[in-house]
Amino acid sequence: DRDGLFQAIGEANIYADAKTAADAIPDEAPADLLAEYKIARLRPDFSLKDFVAQHFTLPERKTVSYQRSPDENVRDYINGMWEVLSRPPDMAVAYSSQLPLPYTYVVPGGRFSELYYWDSYFTMIGLYENQKIDLMRDMVRD
Repeated sequence: DRDGLFQAIGEANIYADAKTAADAIPDEAPADLLAEYKIARLRPDFSLKDFVAQHFTLPERKTVSYQRSPDENVRDYINGMWEVLSRPPDMAVAYSSQLPLPYTYVVPGGRFSELYYWDSYFTMIGLYENQKIDLMRDMVRD
């Protein structure tokens, strides 16, 4: 990012959560986007927020929740969460920084909708304990 676009986006606090800016997907080839930014930022009426809104798409977030029943024990709760936190194989998205994973995987949850190495280790221990061996294998293959 020789022209500072991505640094400017990160420093501008356009979104309440910095992760949103990091996950935003350019709508065009990065070289074209940077060339356009280089010219646009010189205009007196330039708005970085408007530029980002016009040239980036925010990825869709899967929002699901798990309704825990009051009499549910911890083991059943954990077993029920696997489906909530599992994600199907990814499709490649042009210019996205996220690497598409070819197999089903489990996410940490909350605002984190991608697989992380550290979390995956502990997730797979839980998958093993819950006899979710196929899902565990898929995560290893990813």
